[in-house]
Amino acid sequence: MELAKIQEYIPEHYSTMLEVINKNLPHIEKTTKNFGKTYSQYQNCTVNLADLTPIRRLRSILAEIEKSYLALKEIKFKRDKQVLSIQIKQADSLNPDLHELSVRMLNLEIDEIRSQLETNELYLSGSIRRITAYIEQYNSISEKFNIKNFTEKDFEADEEKHHIMTAFSQALTAARARNGVIDEGNHIYFMTIGINGAIAQKRITDYLYSEQQNIDTCVTPSYEDIIKFLEQMATEFKGSSYKMIKDRGFLDISTTALLN
Repeated sequence: MELAKIQEYIPEHYSTMLEVINKNLPHIEKTTKNFGKTYSQYQNCTVNLADLTPIRRLRSILAEIEKSYLALKEIKFKRDKQVLSIQIKQADSLNPDLHELSVRMLNLEIDEIRSQLETNELYLSGSIRRITAYIEQYNSISEKFNIKNFTEKDFEADEEKHHIMTAFSQALTAARARNGVIDEGNHIYFMTIGINGAIAQKRITDYLYSEQQNIDTCVTPSYEDIIKFLEQMATEFKGSSYKMIKDRGFLDISTTALLN
């Protein structure tokens, strides 16, 4: 953006500020090109893709790749239209019968579209880098957990484990803030997936007690300790959801509706 082009419209007492902007804007624009995306890779790996099972993380990454790819295609079509629009306006401006003011308007519109193109280039770059990062994270998880070409059936089979681990993770977090007591919302979650809230409370209480013992002996609890506990809960309560599902008259899963 060249502020010199609009300087004539700005009051004279803003001249000092304009000098600061003109001096620093090239560096600002160059640095801004490092971004063009909403989230950092760090935030994606910690906050945005926080699913507790590998298949769930892969599924979330696939959804993000699809969303980013659709955005990339939208930017591409928008860019193609803008380039074509510039060519049309340039051709129109060469019409000898066109009034001088109309030619100036066309040239102004061309400058505006070019400015929009510069902005689109930033988001185009951001989309490409975002998709690349997601693909590499997808491959990393696939390799670490040896998950190749998982199907919809595999995803459905993983869902109970995901929800049990998520329910206990949320309940554990809530209990820490409530003197060890699980909140009502997570009791509802346990009920929904076929787990008795009283036994869930007992498991949470036991874990917090053992954790406190470690702290008292100067052993710092780790993230791995929490994951181990959640994995144990997934193993202990495996099948609870499907017993409840059958009691309600549902099928475990409709195999006819699955993609193979």
